[in-house]
Amino acid sequence: MKIQLLLSFLFLSSWIYCQTGPGGVGNSTTNKLWVAANEITGFSDGDDLTTWSDLSGNSYDLTQGTASLAPTYETSELNGKPIVRFTVNTNDRIRRTGFTDFATTAISTFIVMNTSVSGDASISYESSARGNSYLQFTSGAQSTYIDGSANAGNGDFATGSWTIMEVQWQSSDGVATDAVVDEMG
Repeated sequence: MKIQLLLSFLFLSSWIYCQTGPGGVGNSTTNKLWVAANEITGFSDGDDLTTWSDLSGNSYDLTQGTASLAPTYETSELNGKPIVRFTVNTNDRIRRTGFTDFATTAISTFIVMNTSVSGDASISYESSARGNSYLQFTSGAQSTYIDGSANAGNGDFATGSWTIMEVQWQSSDGVATDAVVDEMG
């Protein structure tokens, strides 16, 4: 079973006013992390992806020091574009430790993903106060947990097709909303 991620994760801490960031979206203050498979350099098809550079301007690169846990970089997989392939049965993951200014008032994430797997996380953020302070988890439907409480669960990633998923949360009302933006397959 495989999980494949493409393009970007986007974390926003407030509304966007000045778009100077990657893709013309936000800036280094509003984009906490931005990773994009089509911006990866220095890796060849099938290489273990040990560093996925953050394009937000915050230098929050994702890394994996254990080769057996690293996802792979795959070229020309979706419309001629590269992807990052995570193999679930080998527990692939890439991570960042030490976000000093992780968003606490509003978060938006955008993921392009292809999986038929249910029962696994696509994003997990652990703070010193709580494991999985922010968690996107697929179990039949996509669920978003903030500080241990389920907040949304409308979209389904485990379709076996390329899907664009968007999740938004804000602390003012504590509600997260999610939506399948597009199923491409």
